[in-house]
Amino acid sequence: MTPSMLLLMLLVSQAPFGLTMGMSRDSLNIEKELHPFVFMLKSVPNPHPDFQLYEVTSTPNAGLCRILAVSHEIKTNAFGHQLIDQFNRIRSEIESIYGKATFVDDELLDGSLWTLPEHWMRGVLEKERRLNAAWTIQSKPTIVHIGLLVSATYSDTGYLYLGYTFENKDSCDQEIAAKKKSPF
Repeated sequence: MTPSMLLLMLLVSQAPFGLTMGMSRDSLNIEKELHPFVFMLKSVPNPHPDFQLYEVTSTPNAGLCRILAVSHEIKTNAFGHQLIDQFNRIRSEIESIYGKATFVDDELLDGSLWTLPEHWMRGVLEKERRLNAAWTIQSKPTIVHIGLLVSATYSDTGYLYLGYTFENKDSCDQEIAAKKKSPF
């Protein structure tokens, strides 16, 4: 592999969906502001075909510090097969760039009624079952955390949420906290 190919791979891995740490609000294709400094985007420079919504946090001084991507609706059976397959495929794609997940959780909470395999989606819907993966990134500059999780809106419909946190998160959080205090 040539040095220029290695550099290109590094740059791509630091720009999920074509978004980079510190991007200003003006450089984002904003559809609307959801909360102070939290924006829904109309589009991203490098969209993934499995994701439809992109939400970012970007403050005036720190710039872009978080990305949240939401998948298209995933129709599935009561066992959650299609949702689990999609989760595993996206997880594999992320692992090909950032390495193995540091944490994977496929857990049914103690005391849940939804213990049978055909209750898998109902457990997710009732927030009694979790399937998620997380990466703590130390080898790449700028990205410090990646999280992937499943969610359900009905017992036959789910979504994937994919989040990226950049190393300027603390600066973002301080600006957001200051904004919340400012009316007082």
